[in-house]
Amino acid sequence: MSDTSSLDTLLESAQRTRDQARARANRARAVLDAARAQANQLRDYRSATQTRWGEQFKAGATINLVQCYQGFVGRLENAVDMQGHQVARLERELQQAEADTLAAELKVAALEKLIARRLAEQRLRGERRDQKQMDEFASRLSWQHSQGSRDSAQAGLQ
Repeated sequence: MSDTSSLDTLLESAQRTRDQARARANRARAVLDAARAQANQLRDYRSATQTRWGEQFKAGATINLVQCYQGFVGRLENAVDMQGHQVARLERELQQAEADTLAAELKVAALEKLIARRLAEQRLRGERRDQKQMDEFASRLSWQHSQGSRDSAQAGLQ
């Protein structure tokens, strides 16, 4: 088992968490966009209604009609305000989802960097081990060669 196997498991978990955070942020963004669109529609409708009724009031209107209009516009104002509060809440949720995503991405990046460092350390240890073995082999070969030269020199003296 490699030195990085537990880190690989942590990385996989962090990547899943990051992917889930991204998905939550994307959903939050889509919900916020829909809420903003609805808020814009409500404001546009309010504006069109005020324009339409303003023109009708110029031609004259009864007290009952004015009271009906005021009640309707009051409810429409409440709807616009409520939608504005909804948009503000969804913006905060999106900010939190984006912050969670960033934190998850930073964790993944840190784990990837740590794994890369550990793998580099393993490779370096392997290279040093191989170099040591090569040096020992060369040393033995040199020693054997020098022993062989000395043995032949001694044999020549006899």
